[in-house]
Amino acid sequence: MAIELNPEYAAAHQWYGWFLISETRFAEAQSEFRRAEQIDPLSLYTNLTAGVASYYSGQYDKAAAQYRKVIEMDPNFWLAHRWLGKTYERLGKYDEAIREYQTVVSLHGGNMAQAPALACVYAEAGRKTEARQVLADILRAAKQKYVSPHSLAMIYATLGDNDQAFAWLAKDLQEHDDDLVFLRVEERFQSLRPDPRFADLVKQVGIPQP
Repeated sequence: MAIELNPEYAAAHQWYGWFLISETRFAEAQSEFRRAEQIDPLSLYTNLTAGVASYYSGQYDKAAAQYRKVIEMDPNFWLAHRWLGKTYERLGKYDEAIREYQTVVSLHGGNMAQAPALACVYAEAGRKTEARQVLADILRAAKQKYVSPHSLAMIYATLGDNDQAFAWLAKDLQEHDDDLVFLRVEERFQSLRPDPRFADLVKQVGIPQP
């Protein structure tokens, strides 16, 4: 293991932390992410991941504080805005989440390929007409720029179109997308979990069962 070879390698602690997140071992993941932050305290990404375990364990206020700290370090770091948006979404602060996701799109020069989370939060807020409009914009953008099937699956899942969500997840599986390892912890797939197709997908991905 890389950590055994070099305990001061921050990236190794981050990678291991993400692995632990995928297995819902949030307390252990927090220790790894915090260790990475101690090793490399000036890294934006390291500071970002320090809030991830708090997010997945439902400590949303704590996670939001961490992401705001990162944005103070660099207001143009789009990943921090995306994670802060995700956190506001879970807190039900949809207007704040929408602003963060709009900032992500703006920081990418208005590229709608970066807008899947914006469509999702509109859907979660009950603003489905706006969600479908953003989805249409994303599908048009996808003709010129890559949009992951995983992102499209999340949009359809939040819109309640489970068949389309599973169709895009099947394409995602064909692409061997790394994001699939987080199926068990991605909140936007909550509506899919009772469906037998979800358990089958988790099995195909090879995610260990709890």
